[in-house]
Amino acid sequence: MVVGVVGMVRRCWIGLLLLLGSGAVLADSPVWLVERAENKLYLAGTVHLLSASDLPLPAAFDRAYRQSERVYLETDLGLLQSQATQQRLMQSLYYPPGEQLDQYLPEKLQQRLRRRLEHYGASYERALAMKPAGVMLMLLQLELQRLGIQHQGADMIYYQRARQQGKPLGGLESVDQHLYFISSLGEGREAEFIDRTLNDVAQVGQQMPALVAAWRQGDLQRLQHLVIDEMREQYPDIHRQLLTDRNRHWLPQIEQLLEDAPVEMVLVGIGHLVGAGGLLQMLSERGYKISQLP
Repeated sequence: MVVGVVGMVRRCWIGLLLLLGSGAVLADSPVWLVERAENKLYLAGTVHLLSASDLPLPAAFDRAYRQSERVYLETDLGLLQSQATQQRLMQSLYYPPGEQLDQYLPEKLQQRLRRRLEHYGASYERALAMKPAGVMLMLLQLELQRLGIQHQGADMIYYQRARQQGKPLGGLESVDQHLYFISSLGEGREAEFIDRTLNDVAQVGQQMPALVAAWRQGDLQRLQHLVIDEMREQYPDIHRQLLTDRNRHWLPQIEQLLEDAPVEMVLVGIGHLVGAGGLLQMLSERGYKISQLP
């Protein structure tokens, strides 16, 4: 659950890797066909957690999956969900002995954090032992549970389906790289990170409808407005760390997949497809034909 809840809130960095769906029927989808000459792959913008009303996924996911011979995800979800990896993640989210979060937070912010955790019936003392990313994950998980958002998302659905049906699976980054992007969030900007996290977690329920509609429709312009613009302007380092650096790392691998005959389905967080520095624009600039699936 810890990894699965990373990033679900409105226009902040924790809204980048996950966006929810709604079940509405719209003209377009968050799935694109990328082509050059005779070779092609499907690039799907995913969500990582869903509510019951979000299923089924847009039909374009199934169409792309059926026409693909291999499935690629951000990382190896089986290894990521293993007990050993989850233990390593938890260890990376806690401070070493002698250090704790309140050393970096002003008194008023400490009290805000305490009140929010008490609202959920959670331990403030436990939170103080955590790094900013750990507190973010704790708060987000508690709020999502309160809202009933606990279903598997698109990435896990197709990971499990591919395993059951014997389709080859691959990852764009190692689990160690994936864990680093999570555990290092907020380091050096602890007070700012916790303040923004508290603001955003309190508004998850209110902000979801617009994000839901934009994700299901694959409305990249709307998603950029809702999720990307403010973060890129106010938190350029986190924007670079979470999105653009990873996209640049993934791009050569995606291009390599487009050089062979087998058709692949590549599923990544929808934030990785949006705007300048997004995978779709970078692929288009390199001459690939991009078509959004209905």
